[in-house]
Amino acid sequence: MRSPGKTSRKGVFLFLSLVILEFFFLHGPAFSQEPATPPPTLQQSSETTSPSPSTPPVSSPTAQPVTPTVPQEVPQVSADSEEESEREVTRIPLVGVERGGVLLQKDQLVLEPALTYTFGTNTRLIVSGFSVLPLIVLGDLESEKTTSQTTTPALGFRYGLMRGLQIDGRLPLVYQTITRLRVSTETTGQVEESSEEWGIGDISFALSYQFLYEQGWYPDMVVRIGATAPTGRSQFDIFENIAARGPISNVEEFLTRLNDEGAALGTGRWFIDTSISGVKALDPAILFGSLGYSYSPPVSETLIRITANAVGEGIALIPEPIQAGLGPVNQISQNLGMAIALNNRVSMNFSFSNLVRFATKVDGQKVPDSNIHVSTLNMGFNVAITSQVTTNVSGAIGLTPDAPDFAFTLTTPISITHPFDRSIKWLSSLFSTSAPPPEGQEPTAQ
Repeated sequence: MRSPGKTSRKGVFLFLSLVILEFFFLHGPAFSQEPATPPPTLQQSSETTSPSPSTPPVSSPTAQPVTPTVPQEVPQVSADSEEESEREVTRIPLVGVERGGVLLQKDQLVLEPALTYTFGTNTRLIVSGFSVLPLIVLGDLESEKTTSQTTTPALGFRYGLMRGLQIDGRLPLVYQTITRLRVSTETTGQVEESSEEWGIGDISFALSYQFLYEQGWYPDMVVRIGATAPTGRSQFDIFENIAARGPISNVEEFLTRLNDEGAALGTGRWFIDTSISGVKALDPAILFGSLGYSYSPPVSETLIRITANAVGEGIALIPEPIQAGLGPVNQISQNLGMAIALNNRVSMNFSFSNLVRFATKVDGQKVPDSNIHVSTLNMGFNVAITSQVTTNVSGAIGLTPDAPDFAFTLTTPISITHPFDRSIKWLSSLFSTSAPPPEGQEPTAQ
């Protein structure tokens, strides 16, 4: 079993490596800004500030004085441009709040290295024995408290294909530890078991289209269609490994095998996601909200079914691996929040998220207590480090029993304009030849 401390350090090191690589990609020699032009000479300066043909020419000192409308237009334009620039800078940290409510411009790439930590607990009662009458059990009773800690470094991206059309994706790496604290009637004291797993989680990708632009009281409206692939090790994979080890005699043996197999890193099912979101700017605040629906088609997977077999005058509980048909999964999500700009660089955001997953079926039979209700209260702040780099820090508090107790997310979006043009220039610089030799001189042999 791997050490949790070493694996946690691997996740943090991987996240920091992603950030450093993206900063190098953004500010490296090949992708740096074009060298600044030399200061204009006095003659160039006069040509630059000369009015266009549509603007009245500036009169000489001996000519008739110009009307006051000309000098009034100059500060007015400067103020408008300054106000527009300030508004654009103010919105930089707010764009990351609502996750794509305002799409990127054409040929703009945003890389999003992120680190998420989730903590959750669950308590349940386990029966390992047989019952004679209802509420009378001969055997072992166990109270199990399960603590789950998940650290997820991930790399996401968003790219503007054209005006109002954007593609995005996310590749997560998941490190999960599960600790089970069990109190049994058979043994005195407490028994603590732990398992851990590290690997790739479920990869997601989506396409977003903005069909309405903010004007007056109309908000920005975006529709998003995406999918999540079951690339992570799932609970179904764990059940298959447990079944491959042979028959299971009792619940205690099943729990031992389950602990030895480690933790799940993905859902094990395809999910098709669709959502509609809106963003409305009410300076210095931005209101945002979304409504989403997810669907997972029916699949056939390996499950563990606990059957009751007659033993004398009682009933013995025996786990049994089966191949079962899982029905479709339907879930609805909502999100509503507000972001407030404190200044040109810092903003705070508050939101409420809610997800309801409806009950599922196995072999046509409804699974009891299979519906899930997850509600969280989210708070965070955003800091614009530069016009291209921001930092988003957010925390979530679970409000329902199915929600995690606490979650923390650190994201550093890095914006890159014209990434393909810069890549071509960089590749051209790698393969470019040296300057040609002077005329009359033969090139030296390599």
